[in-house]
Amino acid sequence: MKSYFSSFFICFLILCFAKKINAKTDFNQFINDTYFNIDYGIKISGIKIEDFVSSNMSPLIRCSFVKKRNENTQIRFGYQGKYFFLISDDFKHKYDFYYLEILKKINSYCLFDNKNEIFINFGSGYFYNHFYESPNFCGILGLLTLFPLNDKIKFIVDLSSVVGWDIYQGNEDILPSFSIGILYDIF
Repeated sequence: MKSYFSSFFICFLILCFAKKINAKTDFNQFINDTYFNIDYGIKISGIKIEDFVSSNMSPLIRCSFVKKRNENTQIRFGYQGKYFFLISDDFKHKYDFYYLEILKKINSYCLFDNKNEIFINFGSGYFYNHFYESPNFCGILGLLTLFPLNDKIKFIVDLSSVVGWDIYQGNEDILPSFSIGILYDIF
């Protein structure tokens, strides 16, 4: 079942990035503005006051590909995972989350002018909790800032949440996270 959903997301990604390519210049234009990013951070199981304790924090690893569609819109396909903790037990709840999201640049709405790029990101994905052997489709919502270091590398600060139903508590669940990382222009 897991490979079925992975295949589904890969096909969906190909359709999102698909473009008629009939010449070398078209191919070069197609692959321009394609990025790879990896970031690492922390995740908390929930947003209630009692969830914000150190024993409820766990590591977050995120890897993704980003394709710039135009100056203000990007598409990101990626993987987020490792595990999360709950206050109610001491087990590592391993999970995999494959997602596809849209990043919309909001710099024009900001009151200050800077060289950083600020995006809101929203999308959906396939969440699989290995502890409960439970698959889910979830949403993702967040705020992402890119700080350019040079022409090929940008520093990432990402604040986001996986939002779903019955991820781990049997009702509406939110896994907020904070991560930092690197975005690399691969072409």
